[in-house]
Amino acid sequence: MHSTLQQIIFLRQVRARLGSDIHFAEELAETLHISTDSAYRRMRGQTAMTFQEVALLSRKYNLSVDALLGQQLDMVGFQFTPLKASIPGFHEYLRNIQEQLLSMQDIESSELYFAGSDLPIFHYFPYPDLTAFKIYFWLRIYTQAPDVRERHFERSIIPEELINRARQAYQAYLPMHSFEVIHTRALEVSLHQFSWCLSHNLIKRRGEAERILHQLARLGEGLRVQADRGVKEDPDSQIHEGGNISLYANNFHLGDNIMLMRQGDRIISHLNQNMLQIMLTTHETFGANCLSYVQNIMLAESRVEQDSPFFEELARLITEMQKCIASHPFELD
Repeated sequence: MHSTLQQIIFLRQVRARLGSDIHFAEELAETLHISTDSAYRRMRGQTAMTFQEVALLSRKYNLSVDALLGQQLDMVGFQFTPLKASIPGFHEYLRNIQEQLLSMQDIESSELYFAGSDLPIFHYFPYPDLTAFKIYFWLRIYTQAPDVRERHFERSIIPEELINRARQAYQAYLPMHSFEVIHTRALEVSLHQFSWCLSHNLIKRRGEAERILHQLARLGEGLRVQADRGVKEDPDSQIHEGGNISLYANNFHLGDNIMLMRQGDRIISHLNQNMLQIMLTTHETFGANCLSYVQNIMLAESRVEQDSPFFEELARLITEMQKCIASHPFELD
């Protein structure tokens, strides 16, 4: 293969051709006549694939390897796997993200960089009611998914299996060292989404509304603690400490969200088109430019600390919303 990262991307393209019920490492081991451990090493880029192995996978899964044989500075090729507008499609979306993070955990120099107008999605996932609400909102508003489009929010319409998958994605994110640039209003995004659903009568039970708001408050307090300590924490686990986290407030406008997976001088760039759709490339110059963009914002802005004003603003807005809930006429109460 041309590079470790290109091998990883190629195998993800193979993975995308398989059904959601197929264990990729076992499928890869069977196809290449290798052990499952050897398959995992190829998935993580620790063992280089031979040309014969690439050719075998390309023929079996009808994939082109032209993009893996070289890069031009003025042309950037992206892998784009559209999010399927359904609950099973979102389950597959989270599983792919989880697998990407797991593939990095054995590489000591790995780091994550984020910049965006919303929080990195992982921060929502330790809180099951908030997770269910966010998935509902994303699928209903951003994709018009048929299985939620005509339904009001209820925790029960988001399967527990999907909630658990989100939790697993968070646990894969937790050990990674990350640098996260968040807009000063990012903590209010979910509150505005919640308020919109409430005003459009899409939340019909007072108890569900109160649980979502309570967990949003916990999220804000959890971020405050992490900002103070510089270490990620799992709020509902016996294993509290994860990787280092550096939070930066950004007062400037940000476009589409960016996530960069950095392994030494190699970068996998993820562009989140329309919030959820991921375009991915290993183009070296493009990755370096994205990293420079994020780092320049980090230099221009200050680290988020526990007394940063937007934590106080979130608490104030949540108190106001609690008053709205108290007087709101819920249809199913």
